[in-house]
Amino acid sequence: MNGIDNETLSAVIQEGTVTQAPKITKEICEIDWSKSALDIHNFIRGLSPYPAAFTWYKNKNLKITKSLLHNQDKSGQPGEIVNIEKNGPVYIQTGQGIVAVLEIKPEGKKIMSAADFVRGYRLEPGETLG
Repeated sequence: MNGIDNETLSAVIQEGTVTQAPKITKEICEIDWSKSALDIHNFIRGLSPYPAAFTWYKNKNLKITKSLLHNQDKSGQPGEIVNIEKNGPVYIQTGQGIVAVLEIKPEGKKIMSAADFVRGYRLEPGETLG
């Protein structure tokens, strides 16, 4: 049983000062690939679907709306595409670990799967985002 079921919970007054979260601006939404895979994955989840975390590819804005953590680590540079599955995600090296990108929204386009993006934009392993 938990405290709600057995009515053993009691209210606790919070101490400290009130702080306000900063306004979300475009600058805050840019992905810093030098951070850990977990931090980047949570950043993407927290900003999806709007305003969405973004990065750069060939001077175009790419919003990343869905990702997964990947357990392996390669020897790539942060932001480097380390692997692309034919009908699956794009694997990107971070400062610590790999993020598997599942959905991308290219500048001026609708959200699409990473596999569709790769087919249309001819993304290659070894290229760098950011």
